[in-house]
Amino acid sequence: MKRVLSLTLAILLLLCPAVSAEEAKQESESASVLQALCSYILRNYQFDIDEKDLLDALISAIMEKQDDGESFEFVADALMGALDQHSVYLTPEETREFSEYVDAEFGGVGVSLVTIDGYCTVMSIIEGSPAEGSGLQAGDKIVAVNGENVVNTDIDLIINRTRGPVGEEVVLTILSEDGNTWNCAIVRDTIVTPSVEYILNDTKDVAYVMVSQFGLDTAQQFKECHAEIKEAGVNKMIIDLRNNTGGYTSQAQEIASLFLPVGTVVFQEYMGAYNYHVPYKSTNLTPDSETELVVLTNEYTASASEILTGALKENNRAKIVGVKTFGKGTMQTVTGMGDYGNVKLTIAEFTCPTGTKINGVGITPNIMVENSTRPITDDDLRPLSLTQKYKYGDENEEICAIKQRLSLLGYYTDKIDSPVFDKNLDLAVRRFQSAAGLYPYGVADINTQLTLHTHVKTGELYEDNQFDRACEVLGTTAESFE
Repeated sequence: MKRVLSLTLAILLLLCPAVSAEEAKQESESASVLQALCSYILRNYQFDIDEKDLLDALISAIMEKQDDGESFEFVADALMGALDQHSVYLTPEETREFSEYVDAEFGGVGVSLVTIDGYCTVMSIIEGSPAEGSGLQAGDKIVAVNGENVVNTDIDLIINRTRGPVGEEVVLTILSEDGNTWNCAIVRDTIVTPSVEYILNDTKDVAYVMVSQFGLDTAQQFKECHAEIKEAGVNKMIIDLRNNTGGYTSQAQEIASLFLPVGTVVFQEYMGAYNYHVPYKSTNLTPDSETELVVLTNEYTASASEILTGALKENNRAKIVGVKTFGKGTMQTVTGMGDYGNVKLTIAEFTCPTGTKINGVGITPNIMVENSTRPITDDDLRPLSLTQKYKYGDENEEICAIKQRLSLLGYYTDKIDSPVFDKNLDLAVRRFQSAAGLYPYGVADINTQLTLHTHVKTGELYEDNQFDRACEVLGTTAESFE
């Protein structure tokens, strides 16, 4: 340990020019904090790391970035660069932003995000949020916020930078899956959305429960939904965890405990630095052992969602349907370094009840099902005569057909059953006209309708085979939920 610290300090001293006594004092203090940081990493980091790894990371950063390595922030970033993508150094300013994100309430844009290969990636759009109808789609990568590059930036900081006073605009620079880069301007608003919602099928014997995240009150919301479902006499349930990137593990544990007897292991926490396993168990004396469960997962089911999935699968309490989960099974803790900022370090791994690894592996469903797309046909579309133009305030059944086509292309996100040409449709028509090279004046004239129809007919229709299969397992159909 002393060897790497001495080498690190030696490199810094060789690269630094002669300085005043006050500057020398500050550098000595910085060096001491860096020593403490190295010791902290080596003592607590979850995965294998040694002195040589840290030194190599520092040297590589200096060589790659052609930096003199003088600044504390540069060295701290370089050292953390030797670790996993969830372990990061936070500058004092970033620390302040992180604290505001955790402790305060601000306006937001309404997207669910996850880090993939260094990119902050959109997983889903919150219904009714400012992001709905903005053109953002799942899979889009945020490469800058208000012009500031955020590639390889801690996701919590990116989320915080999208937040701010309600009514103010934030500009996201987006890298789409087709390789195009564009700016998306969104006006922040208060984001209020439940994390748990449910509907019953038309025969009232199967409940479809959507869990979008694991916030501080998600377990309570789930318990309330569960109580209402049971009171209705329902004994079959689909729990949809697709695109749920996680949150508080305690909430996943509480939900799993609803269905598991007291003493049953929900998940295990493994601290590699101390070779220490901690089992987390159900505390429920009266679990629901009757309800037949199916859990839906996809490649963006992550973290706390994987804890719930693994608990129900390995305890033979639910059938898992979908594709392998994301594989984010680590826990981070934030530690302060005084005036030098904070570090967020991975200190533990979560595993399934039997110790099955989650991180970097994911959970394989009992029933593997891929979703698919198919070409759109005339039978999928509402009739459109292409004989009359429509504008804001008009009312006609054909307006539903225009809404349907714009919805399929992602421009219109409200319900399509209203025959009224509303303000949201006006904005959607303008956005489509602009993207299609037409005059963006908001009137759905004949040329706009024909262009819209042509664009839709060259597209594909998303088919939720996973939901279909989950319904099949429980003896119902997807159509029974419409």
